[in-house]
Amino acid sequence: MRSLYHKYCSILLFLLFQWANAQFELKDSILLPFSSISHLQKNGNNEVVFIANNNTLITINEDHKIINKPLKKIVSHLDTNLSLRTSIVYNYQELEILDDKLNPIQDHINLNQYNIYPSAITVTDSQFLWYFDPIEQRLYQWNYQLKSIINKSNILHFKDDDTVIEKIHIVKNRIFLKGKNWIYEFDYFGNIKSQFNLGEHTNYYFSKENLHLLTEKNIKSINLLNSSISSTDNFFNVKDFIMDEDQLFVIKDKVMYIYTRIKN
Repeated sequence: MRSLYHKYCSILLFLLFQWANAQFELKDSILLPFSSISHLQKNGNNEVVFIANNNTLITINEDHKIINKPLKKIVSHLDTNLSLRTSIVYNYQELEILDDKLNPIQDHINLNQYNIYPSAITVTDSQFLWYFDPIEQRLYQWNYQLKSIINKSNILHFKDDDTVIEKIHIVKNRIFLKGKNWIYEFDYFGNIKSQFNLGEHTNYYFSKENLHLLTEKNIKSINLLNSSISSTDNFFNVKDFIMDEDQLFVIKDKVMYIYTRIKN
């Protein structure tokens, strides 16, 4: 009975892969024996980074080598913007910067000590981060080495159905804030440059100038710089994914499938 089940699964996966290969080709798969996975991302070294079981930071490189770091606190934000560094915010209040081996490179920074209570935060380089203050409704640029404010926006205004700013994404000196239903582009002074409705989606992923939105049917990719839109079938009915120009990573039944885009 077990062999028949595995045979059936193999046939089903084969058919799904054939359906997908109009755009992508299956290259690899990795077993992920964890009860939960969150904050799924990819860094500049092409390593997959995520939180496993709410208590361990994991990185997996292209050779399937795994590095893990046990965690004692709940992670609210994880950033992999810097190729050789990973930044973590615990409980919206404590910042830690790690090297490529997941070792701390400096002491933790208690953000609350500096009256920083962010709903969204992103570390952009070895000195600066941006955060959104949901009480003041302002965007701040902060030097976390000197502990000083560099920029502070005017009060920002959002659509009525956007009550929480979930993510800050900065690309080519353009600042994008993602709410539940809208994307907003502001300049450093809080002047709105553009905004657009995202439509229904269950998950999302930023990759350079692209925002990828996951729905039950497809993954819609929006270029934030020129507003072009493309789509890819959600052929696995996945709930978590990573996507960039060349690769697609999807997690299904404790397995991560790695695809590469077929070049025409």
